[in-house]
Amino acid sequence: MSGKTPRRRTRLLLPWVAAGIAAVAIASCLALTVWVWLQEDEIKSLRAGLEVQQQERGALEARFVTLQGTATALEERLAVLETGTQPAGGSVASEPTTGNDEHLQKIEDLQAALSEIRQEVGDIRSGLNEVMNSANSVDGPAPTTEVPAQGIAPTARLPVARQKQSHNLSCESSAASMVAQFHGVQLSEQEVLASLPSNRNPHLGFRGNVDGPTGGIVDYGVYAGPIQEILNARGLQARTITDGIEGIKTAIARGNPVIAWVTYDCQPSTPTTKGIEGQEVTLVPNQHVVVVTGFNAEGVWANDPWDGQEDFYPMADLKRAMSYFGDMAIEIAGP
Repeated sequence: MSGKTPRRRTRLLLPWVAAGIAAVAIASCLALTVWVWLQEDEIKSLRAGLEVQQQERGALEARFVTLQGTATALEERLAVLETGTQPAGGSVASEPTTGNDEHLQKIEDLQAALSEIRQEVGDIRSGLNEVMNSANSVDGPAPTTEVPAQGIAPTARLPVARQKQSHNLSCESSAASMVAQFHGVQLSEQEVLASLPSNRNPHLGFRGNVDGPTGGIVDYGVYAGPIQEILNARGLQARTITDGIEGIKTAIARGNPVIAWVTYDCQPSTPTTKGIEGQEVTLVPNQHVVVVTGFNAEGVWANDPWDGQEDFYPMADLKRAMSYFGDMAIEIAGP
């Protein structure tokens, strides 16, 4: 009898062991379900926060552009008061002659207003960077503009307001307007177009009709030289980038946007060479420009004048598209 008792007890315990295992399994499933639900709720919360941040970014960009225009107008008016001369273009009316004290008071008031606006512009730039960094943290680590020892930041972005071109082939003029306004210089797309000479050679002027069909080489556009001259004439410092993508990274890391000549959407193309007035000129179907505003290890962010949107291009695609134009790009620094 004593030898059979343990086996009987073992048989009695088996149902309890099975029930315990089932209970643990059920508890694990419930815990996993709760965890998944919490993760989904957090994702929804992050997406809602991202939408709010994008709205904030749009509002900040609009305010940024408005303030830059106001600052330029105040600077012109201040120049009239200080020198008694009309600014170029004569767009600001002369101030009536007043007493010395009143005249000086006007100058001081304008200087104070201009200082406040410049401070707000600086605050908005900081705010835009914070919004961009916060938004990017949803998909990965927040970017930084701190430059490491080798001189190039691993990730950097600039708050350049986006702009949509007004004509089929005015991407270069729209891009020039974007970078000028980023640095506080009011320069419209139409002003750039009006300043461009016409020439069959895009190195010397605008080739073709700005309202012509896109993608061809007859109605085409303009290369870096004439755009660079116009920007420099407005007090900006437009410099040729000579080392391709590395030069673009360096420019962005020090706070300067870049106009880069690429194909539309960085698509493959087949360049052709034509002799124009004794010069061999490369023409590329689907020629386009973008304003490069940031980069990371995988690629670059750029404002596309065609639709006024921000796009991201993988480094390999950008490198191929720029190679058709001999890595043509210009860095634009402020006055």
